[in-house]
Amino acid sequence: MKRLLPLLLIAVFAFAACDKEPEPKPSPYEIGGQDTTAASISIDQTTFNRYAAADEVAVYVTAEGGAKYAVSIPDNAKSWVSLTSFSGSESGFVHLAIAKNTTGSSRTATVAITYGQGLSKTVQISQDAKEKKDYFKVWGLEGEYVSSLSNDRPYDWYVDQGSTGACSGVNCGPASTTMAARWFNGSYRANTEKAREEYYNNGGWWYTNDINSFFRAHGIKSSQKSYTTNETLKSVLSRGNVAILCLDMYYITYGDDSGKKVNKFYRTASASWGHFLVVKGYVETTTKLYWEVYDPYTMGNMASDGTPKGLDRYYDASEILRSAGIWWGNMIAVGESL
Repeated sequence: MKRLLPLLLIAVFAFAACDKEPEPKPSPYEIGGQDTTAASISIDQTTFNRYAAADEVAVYVTAEGGAKYAVSIPDNAKSWVSLTSFSGSESGFVHLAIAKNTTGSSRTATVAITYGQGLSKTVQISQDAKEKKDYFKVWGLEGEYVSSLSNDRPYDWYVDQGSTGACSGVNCGPASTTMAARWFNGSYRANTEKAREEYYNNGGWWYTNDINSFFRAHGIKSSQKSYTTNETLKSVLSRGNVAILCLDMYYITYGDDSGKKVNKFYRTASASWGHFLVVKGYVETTTKLYWEVYDPYTMGNMASDGTPKGLDRYYDASEILRSAGIWWGNMIAVGESL
């Protein structure tokens, strides 16, 4: 027994020594002591097209698993693209300032959002040499330019109802609602399919009370107002808001000409073609007033410039007023309360 004791002690110490592994080196995905092997980052938009005026770009970064990231602007673009803010480790916006383009020619920059070990996402920013108003005649707007206003956002907030699930054919209400919700709060990851689930209505139309209820439930500031004159809507827009209208689109002129942005781009065979859309600005010329619209009824159809046909559409304000009066006669102003 005395001979066995030293052997047993040696065996115990040998086993204990083998059980102790060397201290591992931190991996590129280990942040703050947290194992983030599954870390990933996604961005909500990869391309931005801007006009010559000084502007801003905001891309929403979704970080999962604790991933840290950095933003890299190429040297040849640092004279006109600059980083203004980003979190670096949490989901949120990366903001980039775009200087006014006075070069007389278009320019492009590819900004990289890098994370992990050699992994990256890229954002392409193109800036035109022309102002937006320089295109109004090309887009089909009549008369000479007088004034304009666009309550846009530096991030993507347009929704094509054609990609919103089983009820996409009648999802103009949920699509317009989630567009306006994201316009109001860019950090709100509005999803049209989930919005539809809240007020399913047996798969049919949403009604104006569904939109008002959704806004109240999600903290979106809004108010319902009478829409009897174009000045009423123009005033709402001039205060920095957007508006949701409910129309009979049968009374809006059809004109799906290549390269044009005026008139509706889809057929409406008969009256009672109810439809929701978002008005976000206006263009006033010497002969007409146009509303600048986000119309959700793109249904996957793209314009000649590669953008959705319902994006930045210009509708005759007098036709919109008439069709709204026939169908509902009110508006939901988003951005201000009563």
